[in-house]
Amino acid sequence: MSYKEGDFVEVEKDGATFEGYVIPGDEGYITLKMTGGGYIAGFLKDQVSVTVIPEKSRTLTSQTENFFGRNPVRHTEGLKNISVLTLSGPIGCYHDDEIDAEALKHTAEDMLAEVPEIGEFANISGRPLFTELSENIGPARWTEVAKAVYDEIKAGADGVIVTCGADTMGEIATAVSFMLETPVPVVFSGALRSPDRPCSDNHMNMLCAARAAVSDIAEVMIVMHATLSDDYCYAHRVVRCRKMNASKRNTFRSVSVSPIAEIEYKKDEIRITAPYTKRGEKQLALTPGLDDRCAVVKFFPGAKPDILDYFISAGYKALILEGIGPGHVSGSWIPMLEKADREGIPVFVTSQCIGGRVNCSLDVTGRLMKKAGITECDDMITETAYVKAMWLMGQGIFGADLKKKMLENVRGELTTRHDEKSWF
Repeated sequence: MSYKEGDFVEVEKDGATFEGYVIPGDEGYITLKMTGGGYIAGFLKDQVSVTVIPEKSRTLTSQTENFFGRNPVRHTEGLKNISVLTLSGPIGCYHDDEIDAEALKHTAEDMLAEVPEIGEFANISGRPLFTELSENIGPARWTEVAKAVYDEIKAGADGVIVTCGADTMGEIATAVSFMLETPVPVVFSGALRSPDRPCSDNHMNMLCAARAAVSDIAEVMIVMHATLSDDYCYAHRVVRCRKMNASKRNTFRSVSVSPIAEIEYKKDEIRITAPYTKRGEKQLALTPGLDDRCAVVKFFPGAKPDILDYFISAGYKALILEGIGPGHVSGSWIPMLEKADREGIPVFVTSQCIGGRVNCSLDVTGRLMKKAGITECDDMITETAYVKAMWLMGQGIFGADLKKKMLENVRGELTTRHDEKSWF
């Protein structure tokens, strides 16, 4: 039987059958976007039989736009309404032959069409916020994201999914977490592999993100692969998680705490693994504003203290100093730490270690650091401290008041020793 791109077909080869949509592929092959997992498979045309299933076929708009064409959004009474906001990242990219790299070509509608299973338990709508790679999305745009999420919830969304690149997902999601009080789930998700690659993780991540978005967990979360296999995802509290690996699909890990939940891929099951804020417990509120006069300074052996002097002279109003071990730096840095304190620039100390807590009382240098005016951030993650300081300064809080507010637990960014778990 003849077929064309966009047709839903059943391919039979050596007694086995495979179902999916015909997508552009190499000459001599029939290439499918498979159902039930979103993977791509190619078959030599002369080695298979093909049956077209017309009622499931769709019309393609163009090869560069999507694989499936666009489905009208259906509304089913009784299902929760999820809004999907798209920013960037491999989940929204396809390979561009001209530049031989991943390029942003994927729209919100494309992503929704690629995971049709979501329509079984939620009504979906989507819109792009901006088309930028995540490394180009800075603090000024983070406020736009928070406002957009707020607008979707105010308009009636029962949950919001934000898709973006994994490299800066933690910072963006953390900024939204501090700026937004939410009565519904807000889920950040993405992919380490673009949808046109056979090993893409977009299908599982999006499906699990949607399950989180209709759940009772009314927090800002990151939902991504929990393991290297396609079995389940973790739902992480954003202020307590980090990207741990440059390219593995299970790159995100909760630090020193358990994830909020485990979300099964193949079945509708969410296993709660930590306390969480329930749907409807909080009133919707937005406190926008980020002051980007904050910098992260990483100490390394032999580092000169004039690194700090640069930021002091450049007008920065807060510094996050990532020290070694429990937060230590060289004794040669003490005079510059004193200078920052005299000029009303708080220096907040975090640790380069993944787990554990800052404690500058363990040796003479650490005690001199405390005497010089530094503020220990206990077990706060460096990236979280950076975003939190910018958010507090965006509310007009500086100097001594900023030191005090940074140590107040706002979104669960600080833990007690009772809560602490092994970081891995």
